Amino acid sequence: MEKELEALQRDLARFERRTRIVWLAGLAAAVIVAVLWSGARQAQSQSASLSTHALVLVDQNNRQRIVLASDTNNRPGIWINDDTGKVRLRFGFGTQPASPLFYLADETERPRVNVGFNVEHGDAQLTLSDPAGTMRTYFGFGVQLQTPQLVLSDERGKDRVYAGWTTGGTPIVDLSDESGTIVWRSGTAGSGGAAPGTGSSSGGSTGTSPGSQHKSGAP
Repeated sequence: MEKELEALQRDLARFERRTRIVWLAGLAAAVIVAVLWSGARQAQSQSASLSTHALVLVDQNNRQRIVLASDTNNRPGIWINDDTGKVRLRFGFGTQPASPLFYLADETERPRVNVGFNVEHGDAQLTLSDPAGTMRTYFGFGVQLQTPQLVLSDERGKDRVYAGWTTGGTPIVDLSDESGTIVWRSGTAGSGGAAPGTGSSSGGSTGTSPGSQHKSGAP
């Protein structure tokens, strides 16, 4: 029990640090957009219009560092590359439906921090993935109940920690084992926690099960 709580505290602290990084990166993206917009307005004041398929900023070694263009599906976006030319930050639009998204990628160009909207209801969400591409943290809204929730998963993508609301409107925190069986639950009337082996995070009687598991489509 104590080990599960310590693991939860470490995961929450790691989530807080990564969220802070996301906001800083978002601020940097906003500054970049403002600079590009200012440049476009200045160019427009000098001529009737400015039309181009892409606007590319290069460094002193003529390497592409910031690209303002459209992807192969004709969706506009901003791509920011590192010293090796790999895309590490993107601000643009998702797939279905076309909605704004922002992601940070690792050195292999795999998205690790993804901010956008889910495909079911268009609710805002933030996801963190590990180097293998497995979603390990989901912070957003439930698919059915549409209440805020935080879900932490293991390296196999199995949900191990759920913090949110039940279908009855009670806030809960569920800790599950590798098989998905709840081993501890807060917010349960009476004992203050569920006994081990009382069911999975998606089961339980009406009003006591989580509002919904996330399993939401990526932005």
